[in-house]
Amino acid sequence: MTTDYRPDFHACMLKAYDVDEQAENLSHWDQRYTQISPGRFEGALTEAWIGKIQIFRETINQVVRAEGQMLARLPLVLLSPGDGGTGLSVGR
Repeated sequence: MTTDYRPDFHACMLKAYDVDEQAENLSHWDQRYTQISPGRFEGALTEAWIGKIQIFRETINQVVRAEGQMLARLPLVLLSPGDGGTGLSVGR
């Protein structure tokens, strides 16, 4: 894990080899992942906070079903990956 912390900025990079661990790594989210495709799971999370703004990039090597919600009611912006992957978000 790599971490940089200042009062207005915090960043970290985490790796996971378990789907449940990957779901728990993202701060301020209550989420659950279910691995759909077979095989060994590998995931990574890069997360940064700039003041009250959370920015993160998550990569995984398997198909998962993700359920959950943000713990705080904040605006949410999702960007799709540029590598042809797909994602779907329902709700706010």
